[in-house]
Amino acid sequence: MWAQKITNKPLVQRGLFYASALFGQVAQSGFHFLLGFVLIKLLPPSGFGLYAFMFVWAYFMSGIINALVNTPISIYLPKVAATEQENLFELFAKVNLLIVAGASVLTALILVVWGQTWVTILSGALFVVCFLLRFAARGFSYALRQPNDATRSDVVYIFTGLLSLACIYYVTGYKLDIAQAFLGVSIGSVLSLFIVTKGWLQRQIFRCWQAPIGSYKDIWKESGRWGLVGVVPVEAVNNGPSYLISFWLGPAAFAPIAVSVLFFRPVSIFLTALRSLETPKMAKDLAVHDWNGVRNTSLFTMGVLVSSWLVLMLAVWFVWPLIELHFLDGKYDASEVWLATMLWGAVFLVRSLREIPSIFFHANRQIQYFTKASFVAGGVSVVLMFILLVMFGAAWSLLALVIGEILLCAILVVNALKVIERSKTEQGHHA
Repeated sequence: MWAQKITNKPLVQRGLFYASALFGQVAQSGFHFLLGFVLIKLLPPSGFGLYAFMFVWAYFMSGIINALVNTPISIYLPKVAATEQENLFELFAKVNLLIVAGASVLTALILVVWGQTWVTILSGALFVVCFLLRFAARGFSYALRQPNDATRSDVVYIFTGLLSLACIYYVTGYKLDIAQAFLGVSIGSVLSLFIVTKGWLQRQIFRCWQAPIGSYKDIWKESGRWGLVGVVPVEAVNNGPSYLISFWLGPAAFAPIAVSVLFFRPVSIFLTALRSLETPKMAKDLAVHDWNGVRNTSLFTMGVLVSSWLVLMLAVWFVWPLIELHFLDGKYDASEVWLATMLWGAVFLVRSLREIPSIFFHANRQIQYFTKASFVAGGVSVVLMFILLVMFGAAWSLLALVIGEILLCAILVVNALKVIERSKTEQGHHA
């Protein structure tokens, strides 16, 4: 009886929901983490730099999908009748497929400019396409409040991805190049799509073409355009050095920065999942002006984020001697990688904290606040980044990200408090 009462409490229920939803996220983060260190050993710095950049690029394109597909569907789905939900799904699936097609072309062009072989170009484009399809499928599962579907998909992705990579490694005589790494991960992504939310693959590949794209116009005006406009400055704040260093100095110069951020890549996936999980909850609280619910969601989210960051930083400190001894292996400057790691740690602490006002503005359908703040912080960050890169080198350019994140977080918190105060005043006048 006592256990039953405990499990009926909202906090415990949400904790169980988190555990179910985030198990797959943690598992696939671990997979990417371990694969990254394996590739540090197997690939030259130029190869690992290219691998890491393609992940950054795929996450950027997933940010566009998140702005135009995953976030809007999590907001609009609870507001439409059950009979209209299928039409909404097909509309968003069509928008997603158009984005994925564009991303594949851009990926191929980037690899062509860098002079990669046609095998690497094709495998790199395939990797990005599969990554984005899987990302969208997981977003649909979260919108339906069915995180177990996403978790099952994650498990299949990890198992089949590992198996594919192991088979390729064995068949090629215990070698692995960048194209083979892309191919192995892509196989896992494709097979995982058959496990995700029932009927998703049919909607995404076949039935979405029936949806009239003009129906997206109102969604675009209300939230999509602001989300899309905000993606670029947010990406400048998030990953500016990745692009600046890679396009200016090449993937090999980006490799030490890529090694350092490897510790924190799981945080990016965690934050995306957290936003997908908490946006519908906060949207529901805001719709009924439940300010206690908004506050509790914010405090709960902050507790999860800060405690997770502390655990991660302790783990980095503990394993660093092993990383330096067994993985950097003379191919990388250990002091540069350590400096970059500490700066990334500061970046992700602030980034985690600003996720709370970000969820608030997305849930309240006021993405323009986030977009405008991102333009200010992104502009400042890019200018500082360029100066630091020229004067002090690649690792110190990350300091610009720390400053940009602090500025963005401060602007968002101030604006969120103003919006809440204004809403409470208007509510009092109507009472």
